[in-house]
Amino acid sequence: MSDNDDLKSLRRLSELQNQFLMSLKPNRGLNSIHVAPGSLGLGQWLLLRWDREVTGRKDFVYISDAHYKRSGFYIDYDSLLGVDYDDLVDALLGKKP
Repeated sequence: MSDNDDLKSLRRLSELQNQFLMSLKPNRGLNSIHVAPGSLGLGQWLLLRWDREVTGRKDFVYISDAHYKRSGFYIDYDSLLGVDYDDLVDALLGKKP
């Protein structure tokens, strides 16, 4: 594949991801977050607090997975605006920075 083909493929993947994110609706009583089925249980307090932050920024977050790894609990998410919520999530989970 040429660099031009790679660039076209990357653009297409980015467009598809954006279309997917735009098609999602908030769930679990939240305003700006969609939690995928199959994610480990996230506490309602954590979700409501995170949702308040996301809504305040006029953003939308898709939580695709929540799982345990050897080194801790991880939440995989995508922000429509590209905002990094890692510090907020760590604080809500009680992790040290």
